Amino acid sequence: MKGPRLALLVALIATVAATRAADLTRLAGDWIIQFRPLQVTPATQARRGVATVSFEVVTEQGKRILRGPYSLSMGGLTRPDPCITTGGTARLVPMRKDSVRIDLRQGFNCGLSIVGVIRRDTVFGRWRQKSGTGTVAQGRFTMSRAKR
Repeated sequence: MKGPRLALLVALIATVAATRAADLTRLAGDWIIQFRPLQVTPATQARRGVATVSFEVVTEQGKRILRGPYSLSMGGLTRPDPCITTGGTARLVPMRKDSVRIDLRQGFNCGLSIVGVIRRDTVFGRWRQKSGTGTVAQGRFTMSRAKR
């Protein structure tokens, strides 16, 4: 592939990449994440976690990303873990066209893993608590815009 075809392909790839990055900027703002256990039992039915996060568009290493402060309370859903922090800086990381990872910048191979699919103005997905021995707690979450 040479000449005009190659230039067209390169322009198309750049457009798709820019569109994908720009699409996440619509997720800037204040959000509430509600965590639930994967399987509800009498022992876990009342347990709920919640996080608030305020994403803003920033430039990091030449790329536009969403980043902002978070506050987290897991309400007894997780096991005690020094990797899980109740506050800090979160990043919204694109994974595929319609899915994201919420990175709370916790420890390597420990802490919370939060991955979801974007549907309109909501993100639905699964969370899990990782440790050196594997997954020790998991569940579902819904991330929706905070009401003003």
